[in-house]
Amino acid sequence: MLAFIGLERTTKGAVAVYDITDPASASFVDMIVTDGDVAPEGIKAFFMDGKYYLAIANEVSNTTTLYSMTPVPEPETYAMLLAGPGLVGFMARRA
Repeated sequence: MLAFIGLERTTKGAVAVYDITDPASASFVDMIVTDGDVAPEGIKAFFMDGKYYLAIANEVSNTTTLYSMTPVPEPETYAMLLAGPGLVGFMARRA
């Protein structure tokens, strides 16, 4: 679960991204900074046609920016994906 926090008092459009899956140990993920956008006022994440999007309305620059977001698997997912073929190869070699 992610939280998008608009930094309205910056010289460029800036939105901080935090992982709040466990609210007790939230962690910084990334900073979205864009030229031409100033003062992100409204932020809306949504899912449409099988894709995730983030829309940002900027008050001072009177612009709207739309980002397409791609979920990134957790490291444990990669480990399971790699372990599966490795285990099959090991079993095939034993036979």
